[in-house]
Amino acid sequence: MQRRRFNTEQAVRHILAVLGGAVATGLVHEIYGLSLVLETLVFFGATLALAYFLGLYRVASGTELVEDTRNMVGTKVRVMEPINPKGKVLFHSKLWLAESDEFIDEGEWAEILSVHGRKLRVRKCERPHR
Repeated sequence: MQRRRFNTEQAVRHILAVLGGAVATGLVHEIYGLSLVLETLVFFGATLALAYFLGLYRVASGTELVEDTRNMVGTKVRVMEPINPKGKVLFHSKLWLAESDEFIDEGEWAEILSVHGRKLRVRKCERPHR
């Protein structure tokens, strides 16, 4: 099984969301002096709102605009979830939905043939040379 890389940027966003929730709870406590139950709700609500604002709950392939999808065609990507006939690949540190006519196992490489909205059409290929 392939280990996933640690995403520092995403970890920092999570930490900022939790810290923001804590700060919001502290401010609400000082200003209104609410009960512990309501302060807990404020904490979770503020944390979730900040997490959404920081982009933690967006589907990367669906929300980011790709200026020219022709530049994606021919790129080799790593398969993160087996494609049979659908799975996921890693493109520019983001997971994309992918489909193929052939089975491609996790950890193998695929080449992007075309882009259809949020999905990539791929085929199995050899590992790129570095």
